[in-house]
Amino acid sequence: MSNDFRESMKVDISSQDSEVSNVDIQALAEKNALNYTILFNIPEVREYFVYVASALTLVHYSQYRKSNEMPGLKVKFRFKSFNSLYNKSIENYIKYGSVDFPISDAFAMTMITDVLPVVPTITDTPVRYTSEDSRLKKLIDKKIEDDEFSKSMRSFKDRFVEDDSFEPIVYQSNTDVTQEEYYSNCLKVLNRTKSLINPVETEIIAPIEESILLIENKLDVVRSLGTEKLIIPNSELMDESTSFANFFRNYERRKDRELAITLLTREIKLLFQNPRNSDIFSKLGIKLSEDKKQKIKAKPNGYESIFNYLDFLFLTVENQTQTNGQYLQGKTGTAAHGQYKITQAKKIGDFPLKETHYPIPIPSPEQMAIPEISENFLQEVKNMSPRKYKLEIERGRAVVIENGLLDNYRLNFQETTDSMTELFNQYLSILESRTDSPLNKYPTKNIQYYTLASVENYLASPNFEKVKKIHELWTSHPKDFAEKYFSSQLSFDKTVEGTINLPGQMQIDFFQSHDDNDGGRE
Repeated sequence: MSNDFRESMKVDISSQDSEVSNVDIQALAEKNALNYTILFNIPEVREYFVYVASALTLVHYSQYRKSNEMPGLKVKFRFKSFNSLYNKSIENYIKYGSVDFPISDAFAMTMITDVLPVVPTITDTPVRYTSEDSRLKKLIDKKIEDDEFSKSMRSFKDRFVEDDSFEPIVYQSNTDVTQEEYYSNCLKVLNRTKSLINPVETEIIAPIEESILLIENKLDVVRSLGTEKLIIPNSELMDESTSFANFFRNYERRKDRELAITLLTREIKLLFQNPRNSDIFSKLGIKLSEDKKQKIKAKPNGYESIFNYLDFLFLTVENQTQTNGQYLQGKTGTAAHGQYKITQAKKIGDFPLKETHYPIPIPSPEQMAIPEISENFLQEVKNMSPRKYKLEIERGRAVVIENGLLDNYRLNFQETTDSMTELFNQYLSILESRTDSPLNKYPTKNIQYYTLASVENYLASPNFEKVKKIHELWTSHPKDFAEKYFSSQLSFDKTVEGTINLPGQMQIDFFQSHDDNDGGRE
């Protein structure tokens, strides 16, 4: 999205009688979120994005599975929840100023994410790539050199480690490794690991520097005492702060990082440069964004991801692709989402944001028997739960699994703090044990299968023709799409049969649930 377009959406409040109030801004956020939520609750629109994700993944698998020897691909994508869209609108107002209709690149690109594979690229495998590209050739040569270093360090580790495939690590009962050898090799691995890490990852580098200082002190002490030729004590092998096995494991996770990232970034670009893919991409309305360029985002805690921006019908999508090391760091390392604390009532400036993670108090059985309370509870669960999908390649076809409402509600808490997860599980056990729960009437999962042939059939179907008409309406009425859609013939034209989302499965009457003057829960 161009800066000119963003500037054109701003309102000159200096010429108005009064400043835009918080209530006005919150009303705009409600309307903005409503338009997007209604759009993504149209079965044909959801179906379109499922076919887009399937086509991209099938083409990617077909183009790279031989050279990369990938056993398969796993993709996750989602539509953001109403509450999350509302919060994003408020955030964009703060970021970009008063806007008549707060669409921004940051907002539009986060409706759905992760529409291309997370690929464990060349992790712990020999290099099988050749390239005339000077940068790639240099990186490949470096990987070969790093692999030789790994080979020598692995041989050293085998002298005192019997099995490191489990926790705790099983050490040999006797070893001939001296203290001089042990601490010197620890330093080699630590310093080499530090050289691989981006300097902005301060939270990752700091503990490595502490380890280097500790090991240097250990080495100075044994040399000053004249004990450097003595066998390293078992206590030092097993101490996490002096464990060579842990140091080496961290190095192995990071040593292929730069080459892996370069290969992944090239894969995405080459996917769109391949003329064999241009026809299906063009028909689906997919292309690399011209306004937002590919980038790598790194945070101080070590979270890192490759960001690509793809233009689809309706919006530009922010796609995150990660190497295996990046993925593991975001799952189990210092960057794991579980390390984050969930704020129960967030605010930006004077604007309250809607809660997107905190468990909704479940009504009592007596309260649940009251239709209004039961429906309000269900509405709130829908408002905070994103629609999540999983896609896997199986025998050359895309298997797409859509989570049900209860699963999506549960998945909100998989990456929260332990205390929040424990609290949520208490709520969930109550919810699942009740036969009168309003969530019980919704399917748990829905599974469909897609091939490139089925994508071609879809492109010639009435469903896709309707999507193109909806896209025309979305383009011509961005500010009041929901109102225009429901007053048009399109909302009565039911063409989807047996698609991944059953009609009515997640229909939400937002007009009854959201007052434009509601500023969110304090």
